Amino acid sequence: MIIRKFKDEDAVNASKMIEKCFLTLNLGNYSKEAIENQIEENSPDRLKENSKLVKYYVAVIDGNIEGIGGFDTSKIRTFFVSPESLKKGIGKQLMLKVLSEAKKDGLKQLYCWSTLYAEGFYEKYGFNRMKEITLTSHNNSKITFLEMNKLL
Repeated sequence: MIIRKFKDEDAVNASKMIEKCFLTLNLGNYSKEAIENQIEENSPDRLKENSKLVKYYVAVIDGNIEGIGGFDTSKIRTFFVSPESLKKGIGKQLMLKVLSEAKKDGLKQLYCWSTLYAEGFYEKYGFNRMKEITLTSHNNSKITFLEMNKLL
């Protein structure tokens, strides 16, 4: 496995992997509309656009993107591992990379918006639940995340 910086040419495969996560994992009993909105929010074009402000990293195995995660000035962004690759250490390696790079950048803490599914994962790395956040999208669907934080 290689953990490397995200490139624009990774956007299509990373987006497909994120879509598969939303469609196959029970991330929190979200409505079909909420899932469709999250897939749209992680389209290839959005990932490329967001990568101008977010330091994304990808986990690559045999040329395939099996995970993505990054951070901006305060928050972990777009953290996903392929459903077929869960429990193989990919999330751990990505998280260690993100935390290490955030510290190098001088960040003192990081926030994240976790799905209900991923709360335990973030807790393993010292994140603490602060509150629930419910967002309403343009199509009036609602999705709930857990705001968590960690001091670096």
